[in-house]
Amino acid sequence: MSSTTAQPVFLGAGECNLSRTFLTGLGHWFCLVDTLGLGLRVQAPLSTFPFPMANLLKRRRPTLFTAIAATVATGVAAYAYAKRKMYPELPTVTHVDLHKYKGLWYEVARLPTRFEKGCQHVTAEYKLRPDGKVQVLNTCHKEGLNGPAETATALARSVDASNSKLKVQFFWPFEGDYWILDLDHADYQYALVGEPSRKNLWILSRMPHLERSIRDRLIAHARNLGFPVDNLIYTPQPMNEKP
Repeated sequence: MSSTTAQPVFLGAGECNLSRTFLTGLGHWFCLVDTLGLGLRVQAPLSTFPFPMANLLKRRRPTLFTAIAATVATGVAAYAYAKRKMYPELPTVTHVDLHKYKGLWYEVARLPTRFEKGCQHVTAEYKLRPDGKVQVLNTCHKEGLNGPAETATALARSVDASNSKLKVQFFWPFEGDYWILDLDHADYQYALVGEPSRKNLWILSRMPHLERSIRDRLIAHARNLGFPVDNLIYTPQPMNEKP
C-alpha cells in the first residue's frame, strides 16, 4: 500500500488550494485560488511596486506572500462570519472529553465533497497534544477498499470550554469548522460532525460499520438540523472488520 500527501480528506476543514503561481499573465495578478472553496483571488498590479518583475519575485515574494495571506485570511474570516449569520443556529453537544474522543474513527457516511471524491475505507485518527490541541491524520483509499492510500494531516483547536466546536487547519492561515452535533457520551463509539453552513456532514464510528438503528437516528437528527441528508454518501468499509 502506497501513501502520498493529498488534499484534505474531510472533517469540515474545506480545501486550501494555494496557487503555485503568484504572478500570472503579464504579472498583473497575485492569485489565491479556491481557498476554502470560496474562489477568492487577490489583485495586486505590478505598477504599485518599484521593482522589475524579476527583482520583485526574488526580493519581495516572502513579504508579499505574508501580506497577501494575511489580507485573504482576514477576508475569509469576515466572509465566513457573515455567511454563518445567514444560517439558523446550529446546536452542538454540551461537552466533549478530548481524552475519550482521541483515537481512530471510521467514516460511516458523508455529504459529497470534492476532496473526498472517490474515497473509500476512510478513517480519521486524532492524537491529543500536551498543549491541548489535536493532531489529525485523515486517510482515504482511492477507488477501492484496498486502493492507494492518500493522507492529509491537520491541527485542531477548541474554540470554547465545551470542546464541541473546533477549528481545523490543514494549511496556514485557513481554518474550517468541526462541530460535534451528537455523540455517544457513554462510550464515545459514534459521533455526528458538521458545520454551520450545513454543507459538510460526517457520521463517524469507532468500528467500520455502525448499527443501523443508531445510524438512522443520527441521520434523522441531522435532517432536523437542516442538513441535506438525502445526498449522503455511505462510505464503503472493510467487511472483515465488521463487529
